[in-house]
Amino acid sequence: MGSAFSSWEGVAGAIYPGAGSEAMWLYVAIGICVVALLFGLMHEKAAYRRSTREANELK
Repeated sequence: MGSAFSSWEGVAGAIYPGAGSEAMWLYVAIGICVVALLFGLMHEKAAYRRSTREANELK
């Protein structure tokens, strides 16, 4: 990562190398959350079916 400045005298503000890509990382984070929620939903459905099946076998 380079800079157009050779000394700190010409720098007026902070240099943020990730400027402009915040939206991409937001969508990546949202996608990861959705995938985690879907895996959790699948696991909970399977666990519920397994527990109701076991409960019906005990009757």
